[in-house]
Amino acid sequence: MKKTVLLIWLTLAVSLLNLLPVCAQVTQHKGIVAAKTTEIKKVFPYWYVGAGYSVPLMFGDVYSLTEPKKHFGSRFDLKLGYRFSNIFGLEFGASIGKMKASSRNFSKDFILGNDGMTYYPYTLVDGQEYSVYPDLFGFWDKNSENAHLTGVKYSDIYTKVCYMQFALQGVFNLNRMFMEVPTDKEQFLSVLVKPGIYLQKFSSQAYAKANDKEIAPKVKTSPSIGLGGDIALHFRLTRQLGLELSSGLVWVNNQNFDGIRTMKRSKDDYIWSSGATIIWKFGRKTELKPKLTSVDIAPIPMQEEKNESAIFRTFAFSFLTPDITTRKERSFSDEAMLYFPVSKWDIIPSLNYNQVELDKIAVAFSKLKSDEDLTMERISVTGYASPEGDEAFNKVLSYNRAKAVGDYISSLYRFPTNQIDIIGKGEDWEGLQKSVERWAYPNKEQIVLVLDQNIAVGQKKAKLKLLGEPYYKMSATLYPALRRNEYTFHYSVKPYEVADAVKIIQVSPEKLSAEEMISVANQYPMGDANFETTVDVAFKFYPAHPLVNIYKALVELLRDNAPAAQTYLDRVSSDSRAWNLMGVMYAKLGNRQLSEQYFQKAIDNGDKNAVQNMNNFASNRYSK
Repeated sequence: MKKTVLLIWLTLAVSLLNLLPVCAQVTQHKGIVAAKTTEIKKVFPYWYVGAGYSVPLMFGDVYSLTEPKKHFGSRFDLKLGYRFSNIFGLEFGASIGKMKASSRNFSKDFILGNDGMTYYPYTLVDGQEYSVYPDLFGFWDKNSENAHLTGVKYSDIYTKVCYMQFALQGVFNLNRMFMEVPTDKEQFLSVLVKPGIYLQKFSSQAYAKANDKEIAPKVKTSPSIGLGGDIALHFRLTRQLGLELSSGLVWVNNQNFDGIRTMKRSKDDYIWSSGATIIWKFGRKTELKPKLTSVDIAPIPMQEEKNESAIFRTFAFSFLTPDITTRKERSFSDEAMLYFPVSKWDIIPSLNYNQVELDKIAVAFSKLKSDEDLTMERISVTGYASPEGDEAFNKVLSYNRAKAVGDYISSLYRFPTNQIDIIGKGEDWEGLQKSVERWAYPNKEQIVLVLDQNIAVGQKKAKLKLLGEPYYKMSATLYPALRRNEYTFHYSVKPYEVADAVKIIQVSPEKLSAEEMISVANQYPMGDANFETTVDVAFKFYPAHPLVNIYKALVELLRDNAPAAQTYLDRVSSDSRAWNLMGVMYAKLGNRQLSEQYFQKAIDNGDKNAVQNMNNFASNRYSK
């Protein structure tokens, strides 16, 4: 237990050290001036205090969770914490509580007083105190010949423990460590991990179950150090208030904490507690922070005529407004390797692995159908046959087997048959050609020569059969995989409002269109880390989309990386929305002629930002 807790604590500490540089990084671009100033309430850092109640359970020589009766303790907690960033904070806690425990099943026959494994330092018999001392023959009592006469069975006793605990814990927000979460928003639900170190002080008393009488003096332990941690769910109720539901485990170093001392060397004593805490947050700052909707120019004097790029370290550009109502059509395709009786198309689930393939279709269909954001439009099923037997019959066979799959889906989910497209491809010669190319068979050259011949299908089949063993090897090894059905589910995704798209992009970005992703990017200031991350996500899903390439170029120009921006702008050079940025790019590259040419094209197209950029370019170019 000790090693496990230490390992978890050290792992989280290393994770913190690796992440802090990322948290501290701030993206800035020289000379960019906000077009609009808005009051922003910062989420982090802040102080907080909390008060809570929890139920502790004791696990030592005696357990709280015992049969037939379980003992649930109670504890009151006070907390003071400081959140340094959106990922990390520190928390100090003070607690006072009490617990109760009795013997476990396997230790009910242990003797409290002199058992060979576990013993209590003192035992009272008829008011007389007995002390246990070891000698060469075992444990003996100074007032009796045999201490076994004065022992008390574990099954007849229980202990009560009162304790105080002080904790110093690190607070790690897993949502923000492993998910993309806007830095200016606090989530409704956060998952927190709190590794910590604990200072504990215990006072214990053993009692007889029969009459609740004390059977030993009270044991007061010296302060001890423990290690452990909590996992907590933090619910944001209001900006100031929060509710935490937590469960934690603390390894206890002092083995006397339950009032029973043990000779065993293992350190497996611990306290498990679960509870709730009300949190009040304070000390957050409100400040005026730029919110960029466009970028103004801070003119930079030109030192030398040749330093063309210096004047475009900043430039004017306004967010583009995409159409987020564009219909989003998607599809999901897979193969069904169903086995059919010879020359038949009846689906028999018990035949070979048919049930596995049918379940695969059912899971894929159910996943799409159960998503309220998706609408199933059509289903396509295409059937293929292996190139053996009569070609015309194989055409009919592949169609009927594909139709059997379509009818199966229709009957299982009541999907309209008029929205299911059935295609019978017949013999799959193209698939056979690809399979032979990948086939690790030493004599396949003979087969390849026949497949490459431009002759009638019947002649090709006859020549393949004449090959003898290579043909029979191929038909046994490769033909079964050619007798397959391909199915495609065609569906559409509903359009999202920008506020919803901000959330969707974090969990299901594939549901968003390129236009919706760019609308999410527009919610952040240009050059902000979230702005750049959103553009990167859009490019991952839509690398050929003109609007996405324009925004990728914008990111590179904000980084003053004109060559990288050119990679994206060259793809959209005919798009009028890119002309202003192309003028900026060529200015940064030192090409006056093309820079002015594209600025002028953008101006003629009504781009006001291009007017600003052209004026800045001209005023610096001709100034001495």
